Amino acid sequence: MKISVCIITYNEEKNIAACIESVKSFSDQILVVDSNSTDDTVSICNKLGAEVIVHPWVGYKNQKQFALDSALHEWVFSIDADERVSKELADKIVNIKKGLYDPKEKAFYVNRRNYYLGKWIKYGGWYPEKRIRFFNRNFCKWGGTDPHDKVIPSDDCPLGDINLDIIHYPYRDISHHIDTINRYSVIAADENLKKGREIYFSQIIYKPIYKFFRDYILKRGFLLGKVGFIHSVMGAFSVFAKYLKTYEKQHLNGERDA
Repeated sequence: MKISVCIITYNEEKNIAACIESVKSFSDQILVVDSNSTDDTVSICNKLGAEVIVHPWVGYKNQKQFALDSALHEWVFSIDADERVSKELADKIVNIKKGLYDPKEKAFYVNRRNYYLGKWIKYGGWYPEKRIRFFNRNFCKWGGTDPHDKVIPSDDCPLGDINLDIIHYPYRDISHHIDTINRYSVIAADENLKKGREIYFSQIIYKPIYKFFRDYILKRGFLLGKVGFIHSVMGAFSVFAKYLKTYEKQHLNGERDA
């Protein structure tokens, strides 16, 4: 078994070195697809021995599919620049490569453990946050809806669960979180328009309320104290922004000319 690690980047100079270092123990190729970064991302990747392809941005799932199609090996591990492979997960994959475990599966779920405002988020719907990240590309492709891309296994793909962690550092601070919500909600609104999904004003009201109730109460975000409350509010705000921006594009823009 040989493994290609695929990473997409744009201005990730603060994250990419730690990301690459975390996968070196099991990678036979580290492929970085960069969408014209203006910082030192590409030079850092080159120094660390990664192969870099500069490719214009075509959206999250399409950019990751381009990386997948460009990889050398059948087995692929996909990771984002703001993620790290835990030592336990890296060791497990090394053992798979050595033949100490003979997988019948062709795609594996891993956990994603998020670090937010100084805490590991174990509640509120953010753990274990299962993701397929290690897979045979003959049985999988990228799909989902931007910005929430995901690996889609074929109907005949045997699935496994390694049940070890990728570590995710999604937001530097509250301002970065709000900026990300603003950017992602625009993408999500555009995707809703492309699919012809009609948004009603009532959804702008009840969808965020339900999101907060689910994360803070049903998924026990309250156990995280103040951080759990902030995390749940921000999740609700993200839903509010996505639905509001879609509604604006569908119903409000024309009123400016009235």
